[in-house]
Amino acid sequence: MTERSKSGRAEGLLGSGALYSLSTVAPVIVSLLITPLITRALGAEGYGVVGIGITLYQFGSIALGLGLSTAITRHAIIAGTGVSGATALVWCGAALSVVGGGLAVALLPFWGGALLGDAGDATALIWPTMSAVALSILTLCQSVFRAVSRVKTFVALGMLSALAGPLIGLMAVSAGPADSGAYLCGLAVGHTLAAMTALALLPRIPRTAFSLAELRGGLALGLPTVPHSITGALVTIVLVACATQLEGIAAGGRLQLALFLGSAPMLILGAFNNSWAPMVFRQPDTARSDFLARSLQAISVLVLTLVALFCTLLEPVARFIAGPELYDESLRAAALIACAATPLMALYLVNIHLVFLRGRTLALAATTPVSGAIGIAASLAALSLWPGYPAAIALGLPVFHGCQALWAWWLSSRTGYPPTSVVRSLPALVAALALIAATLCLQLPLLALALVGLLLIAGAALFNRRAIRQLR
Repeated sequence: MTERSKSGRAEGLLGSGALYSLSTVAPVIVSLLITPLITRALGAEGYGVVGIGITLYQFGSIALGLGLSTAITRHAIIAGTGVSGATALVWCGAALSVVGGGLAVALLPFWGGALLGDAGDATALIWPTMSAVALSILTLCQSVFRAVSRVKTFVALGMLSALAGPLIGLMAVSAGPADSGAYLCGLAVGHTLAAMTALALLPRIPRTAFSLAELRGGLALGLPTVPHSITGALVTIVLVACATQLEGIAAGGRLQLALFLGSAPMLILGAFNNSWAPMVFRQPDTARSDFLARSLQAISVLVLTLVALFCTLLEPVARFIAGPELYDESLRAAALIACAATPLMALYLVNIHLVFLRGRTLALAATTPVSGAIGIAASLAALSLWPGYPAAIALGLPVFHGCQALWAWWLSSRTGYPPTSVVRSLPALVAALALIAATLCLQLPLLALALVGLLLIAGAALFNRRAIRQLR
């Protein structure tokens, strides 16, 4: 262990987190550039099929990973067999993912129609299923690179996946008839290329590194987290499916795009967590509570910054990428409502680290689905209360993350570790929620939004300046 780790200091979270965020920002930027071309080439209904396919592979990649990604990172850092054992878990997980994907394709006639209804050919969903397999393997590989701090490799693989799939898909649509299946096929090819590259870059290990006991241990830790990890994607896919059934496939595509935009700040926050989680695991027990409190202060300023940028840029960006066929006021409102989940996610993350560190993940198999059910119920209740306001269905996302934050706090209190103080982080997180509410309700001009955001960020940075200096 380095002297930095021994001292409990936390330099590098913001710096390495910024690098990790590149692999998350890349797909967002690519989508900003390519989505306008795809929506115009395929039309509202064609993009609706693409939107459902994207939601499907986001959901499937989590399910097929069997929860092993967190177990692999944890294993590489604290288990006796270290990186070799973690790499062996990657190869075992990859094999299981391929088997699971093949089973999903075989059963496609039974579930494909439930997603597309009468709007399209269910065989087009073979491609996002292949993407799900590839992305699950890529995530498992990245778990090893994250544990050994190979940040550049992690980021390069994420950017390869983000760039190759959409570009190949766009070329397929441009070269032949404008067809949603062609675009989804291109995505699958790009994702598979990234997964194969990641496997090739893994450390070489002897055959003796493979252990059935360690695989069972990894699955015991990881499988309970599958419902935990999958529920967020499931909430999204259920909300999109509800919009499709109630308003048509164009409405489903519009909501999928709104949820994608609204989740962008959360994606970047999740990228910073790639740096945050290993640092938490490496801290001495005596310093961990203080580290978490200080790091959350810096993260809260990051959240406020992300939210301020989102609120300022949402309308022009959404108009550009959605185009005249998809953009309307409900898309903007739904994206803002979805974005409200970001501050709540930060409160969830600061406590869930302790749960994973202790290895007590079994309860997550129950608590997270309960949160998802509450979120979906809240969406349907909001839609029944405001039937003329379709954006209300997006409320399920912040409700889900709010419940998750409460569960994480309760579960962390049962780990035996000292509680984490969030008092100094709350002002910035509350300011982020208030800014979203003001943007949604007051229709502030872009310049006014930018000014208010800058003032809030400056105040939060000044209030938390000591924590930010320590975490650069």
